[in-house]
Amino acid sequence: MELQNQKKLSDTRPSNDMLVWLANPLDGTTIALASNSVEEFVPNARLLSIPASEPCCQHITIWHEQPVPVIFTRACHYIVNANIVVLNSNSADSPYIALAVSTAPVKKMVEDQGFAGFCSSDCGIWQAALISGFCRNGESIPIIDPSKLMSPETEFITNANNACIKPGKFFAMQRQKAG
Repeated sequence: MELQNQKKLSDTRPSNDMLVWLANPLDGTTIALASNSVEEFVPNARLLSIPASEPCCQHITIWHEQPVPVIFTRACHYIVNANIVVLNSNSADSPYIALAVSTAPVKKMVEDQGFAGFCSSDCGIWQAALISGFCRNGESIPIIDPSKLMSPETEFITNANNACIKPGKFFAMQRQKAG
């Protein structure tokens, strides 16, 4: 029989693979951003201070002639420049927000099996802003919804403020919770 010469039919199951950007906010974690939410990485962006603002959002940057709030996940007082990722929040109030990061984000394809084993309780302050998540090398990586970062309906701003005000106490509580 000529079975050796016949091509194997390809698997026609729909794939749930997802393209994300891996980013490293200043709190030392790794998060993922949906590929369609990332507008631009801006290295060493100029920041403007906003007096009497939330501890995690004490700065804005001007991006394409628009003021964009910059979210920090650790205390960063008197800072004038930072690496940021500008995100599309799909919000009428603030269509763009920026997240301070340590390095440029990196594209990654998350395959179906990567979503197994994800534990949202391992995501710290990011739990309030996640839409999904995956595992990488045993670490739960949250996939963040930018619209939830500034939303009054989530606890992200409160959690981020606590991390900025009392980082030592916040991380000690996280370690205690995990341990």
